[in-house]
Amino acid sequence: MKTILITGSNRGIGLALTAEFLQQGDRVIATARQPDEATELQALAAKYPSTLQIERMDVADQAAVDQLASKLSAEGNPLDVLINNAGIISEADDDSLEKLKLDHLERAFAINVVAVARVSQAFLPVLKKSERARIVNISSGAGSISDKTDSRNLSYSVSKAALNQLTRGMAADLRENQIIVVPITPGWVKTEMGGTHADLTPADAAKSLVSTIKKLNMKQTGTFLDRHGRSGVYNW
Repeated sequence: MKTILITGSNRGIGLALTAEFLQQGDRVIATARQPDEATELQALAAKYPSTLQIERMDVADQAAVDQLASKLSAEGNPLDVLINNAGIISEADDDSLEKLKLDHLERAFAINVVAVARVSQAFLPVLKKSERARIVNISSGAGSISDKTDSRNLSYSVSKAALNQLTRGMAADLRENQIIVVPITPGWVKTEMGGTHADLTPADAAKSLVSTIKKLNMKQTGTFLDRHGRSGVYNW
């Protein structure tokens, strides 16, 4: 049984990943800003009382992140997988430079990039205790620089491109520790962020993602993968 920490576990892909890992017998530490209001997550806790641990954590709050990291460190157990799933997308009026709201851009970077660095840094000590640690940053095909031909969702796509670069640097840095670090795009998923016209349900995306995460190896570290673990499907 492995221990997986997932940010943004209260809905969408994060919730679906939590459910899939639990179904496969793993232990999940599910984090959310307001876990008491996450009714579906609480229902999973009732179903898996011994393997689901729900924790309050806002990835934008350094003190909250440090508090949970210290708690896990004190418990003395390794963390095998960190999934940086929490993310935001700004309103559609971020479509052009003329209309771009700079506070949207700043917020996208704060959550989609800076918070990933914050969380990864804080939980690195417990990840190093694992014999096969993995950090998975949930990215997006929208982060591809070479495929960008319009200005749609500019704040989101720019932040995901930055996340891919951050992940690349993290992978290089942690290679000597044998910690696998990858950005993975789940595909177009029917969530509040993805919309109702998306191709995949969260459960379908999570099943593929979990299978890929469990099979990750050092040869893949630093590569941009799709949910099936394939590189080259999405351009950087």
